Amino acid sequence: MKNESLFKPLQIGAIDAKNRILLAPLTRCRAVDNHVANDLMAEYYAQRASGGLLIAEATMVMEGNSSFITEPGIYSDEHAVGWKKVTDAVHEKDGKILLQLWHGGRACHPILNNGRQPVAPSAIPITGDEVHTPEGKKPYVTPRALTDEEIPEIVAGFKKAAQHAKDARFDGIEIHGANGYLIDEFLRDSANQRDGKYGGFVSIYIQQQGGDILTPIRVAWNGVLISNMGYAPDEARRSPWHQVRSMQLRLALPFLANPDLPERIAAGADFE
Repeated sequence: MKNESLFKPLQIGAIDAKNRILLAPLTRCRAVDNHVANDLMAEYYAQRASGGLLIAEATMVMEGNSSFITEPGIYSDEHAVGWKKVTDAVHEKDGKILLQLWHGGRACHPILNNGRQPVAPSAIPITGDEVHTPEGKKPYVTPRALTDEEIPEIVAGFKKAAQHAKDARFDGIEIHGANGYLIDEFLRDSANQRDGKYGGFVSIYIQQQGGDILTPIRVAWNGVLISNMGYAPDEARRSPWHQVRSMQLRLALPFLANPDLPERIAAGADFE
């Protein structure tokens, strides 16, 4: 078997991952009916259940915060029932699956949310880009700055969404804190210029992704480390981290066209 290290089991909290090949969250925009997960989504994730762990797509924690037209939600009992079809299908194939909880913040658009203005740390719009809507691509609008009193309500929204995810029988959750959405917006001077306890300078040190970021991260973090960003299987095998007990490889694009990707990697077969 090629890339044997990728097929060693690993304990991630309470999750027994059968291999170290993970499906990265990929927003598929297939929840066409009121943002409820459907049979097509259950089929999609079940096809990829041979991965050590699947991380389902960005999923709205609160109503009225759509950024992608037909992305799924997890803010009601109806959503939990829809997602349970997905988790049941994955579990029937001995797979494990997490749900990515997400709030779009200023990346939302009124056309996608019955005219509702998006919210953000400060009233600063996204510039230099456009959002896809049923009316074509549109500029992002200026968001409304959240009040201090509203922010605990959003925290509570994440908590409620996590409970719905538990009801839907997910094996865990991932909180989306990157890519310019609400949580990330609070951490960036370009989006957060507020005063008070939710504003001010936040010291965050970022390396360029093209360099060695794993070594300094490992110095600061002794838990399970999941590496992402365009790896090929042989790259993971050659990495000095591939024999570390807690190392995993998270893949996105290869899993799109190859639902049997782990089997192909194990056999040394080609894939799209």
